[in-house]
Formats: sequence, C-alpha cells, structure tokens
Amino acid sequence: MNDDAIGDDALLTRYFDALLAPACARGSDMPTAPVVPDAEAERAPVTARRYRCCQVGSLRLALPMAAVAAVRPCPVLTPAPPTAPPWHLGTLVESTRRLHVVSLAALTGATPGPGRTDVLVVLDAGHWALACSDAEAVIELRHDEVRWRARGGTRPWLAGTALAHGCALLDILGLTGLLASELEAMADKTGMGAPA
Repeated sequence: MNDDAIGDDALLTRYFDALLAPACARGSDMPTAPVVPDAEAERAPVTARRYRCCQVGSLRLALPMAAVAAVRPCPVLTPAPPTAPPWHLGTLVESTRRLHVVSLAALTGATPGPGRTDVLVVLDAGHWALACSDAEAVIELRHDEVRWRARGGTRPWLAGTALAHGCALLDILGLTGLLASELEAMADKTGMGAPA
C-alpha cells in the first residue's frame, strides 16, 4: 500500500511509533544514553502545560515554555571544531554565557526543510540553544493528551508524542544531559578539556 492511500493521521501515527521505537530497531546512529526513569511520565499535572513548538522540516517538536529563555533569529555563529558531533553547529556568546547551538534536525534525524535554520530557541538553564526553522507556535497540552515514552527508551531527548497536535515532546533534562556528555567525551578525545 502506498502512502497516498493512507490518511494523514495514519502516517503521523506510523511516524511517531517509529520515533518511539528503540533507536537500534531503526538503525539510527543518533546519540543514546543510559536509560533513566522518565520523570515527566511519573507526574500527572492537573492543568494543561504550555509548550513552544519548534519546526524541523516536517517534524514538530514541543518543549515546555518554562524551559525557554528566548526565541530569536539565528546570528552568525563561531563554527564548531571539526571534531564536534554533527548536531553541534557552533557557539554564540550571550551576555555572561557561551551557548552551544544544537541542530535539532541533526539530533533527531529529521529531514530539514528547504532553506536555512534561522531561529534559535535559547534554553533557560545551561548553555544551550536549539536551532530550528520556526518556533512561533505555542500550544497547551494536558497530561492525558501525550503518549509518554515508556521506560527503557533509547532517546533521552524524547519525552513522548501528542498525536492530536502532531508533535513530539522534548525532555529537556534528558536532552541537555546527553548533549553535555557528548561534548565532554569529545573534549576528552581531543585533549581540549571540558567545554564551557
């Protein structure tokens, strides 16, 4: 059966099922980390939470508004060293901190859309900014609208999916922990010391 004969909802469900499947089942070479319990799935908020949606090609990623410090156009970056992971686009100095800019397309394996990555979502904590093509939309999600990632998932950046809103939810702690450990491993290999 070709994809034209399948409805949009079925295609989205198939895509999110594949996203939630273990990375090894898809043959992914994306970063993985030790499995830890998903704290978000442990909590059941009574009210809806607000999420900022980041567009990466056809993939829509949502992250908690509380984790977002700013959304701004992407400036010229200091390039990442040649030994950096593919998701590391470079760095940006912002007031008192140096931000590591992460390509959400490279991190998630999503196919970027046409044009360049032109929006940065600066995270509130740590030294991270997420590069995407658009981050204007804000949605509200109830806990029961999300298909939370089961324990044992291999993508610590993925908290779950919300099919009705057509998005995958980012786990900020899992994401930043994974990114920091990858940069530390890169620094150890190159003898450059831990990145700031």
